[in-house]
Amino acid sequence: MEQKTAALVGVGSIGITHFKHLLKRFDKIIVIDPKIDIIKKQLENYPGVDIEYKKSIYEISSGKSIALIVISNWGPDHFSVLKHFAVIGSLNFLIEKPLVDSLKEIRLIKKYQEKYNLKIYTHLPMLYAKFTQYLLDNSKIIGEPIAINVFGGAKCVATNGIHYIALANKLFKDKPEKVMAYLNSDPINPRNEKLKFYEGNASWFYPDKKQLNINFSNNSQVTLNLEILYKFSKATIHDNTFALTNINDSTRKSMLKPTSTKFPSDFLVETSAYESEFDLNETSKVYDLFDTNYSAKESEYGFSATECLITALISSKEQKLLKVPIQRFLKLKYFLRKWGIS
Repeated sequence: MEQKTAALVGVGSIGITHFKHLLKRFDKIIVIDPKIDIIKKQLENYPGVDIEYKKSIYEISSGKSIALIVISNWGPDHFSVLKHFAVIGSLNFLIEKPLVDSLKEIRLIKKYQEKYNLKIYTHLPMLYAKFTQYLLDNSKIIGEPIAINVFGGAKCVATNGIHYIALANKLFKDKPEKVMAYLNSDPINPRNEKLKFYEGNASWFYPDKKQLNINFSNNSQVTLNLEILYKFSKATIHDNTFALTNINDSTRKSMLKPTSTKFPSDFLVETSAYESEFDLNETSKVYDLFDTNYSAKESEYGFSATECLITALISSKEQKLLKVPIQRFLKLKYFLRKWGIS
């Protein structure tokens, strides 16, 4: 029987996570990383697994027998990896965030997807997946979300912020219409100092006056906080504690004016073990999608979030409120520019 083979490109902290998932689903794993000697030592703890090691994607000349390509190296290299494997016959791709590193590459990856009939997956929607579904399932009780605020220390508006763009798109059931940002980068990216690590403020504005606001400071080491505002309720994740608070019915009746505000104080749900309760990062669920009928919306989550993020970076450079998706007649340099996000 022919082996079921997957290829893993990039074995950093995220790549190791994917490697563990691949172990459960594939007979053979081709591991590709320029630091392959170091990677071999890391993977010595997994005996009995058929692993083939490569330093470069260009050592592989045919991809037809590779059932899945997992791209988890640096963001600026994602498109070149997909391009290579698409040309040599691979059809299924799981790409880490950000999907690509420029507006031009978003256009190109869509063309390759159509030309080669590629199935492209991203696990962006899987961060907070169960939590998001919980809020959507209880919308009749808590209402529709109005604003999402994310704030904290050095978490990077690109590296981590892109997850919250995907979260907002899913909770608001729509895409933003405009964005305004003021961002700066410091050479502190743990992957490599050449990669950007953005701090500052970014706001995406959705239909019906809904908005996503992200504020990170590279001068702070305070943990990330997430709050989702409803008309009479608030959902928060703070220090690994999830709480859903509510303004009770009797108090609501006295709040006749829009400017009459109260702090939601009645707990509807509270758990101190957020990650075990809601499975913070359900990466494994992405792999389950390969056993189902593919839908183009799986890649659209990644395309949309990446374009929203890059438009925010351009907004910061131009100091302008910009439409999303960005106008095609914007300066060509921004269409071509690689942003160094990963």
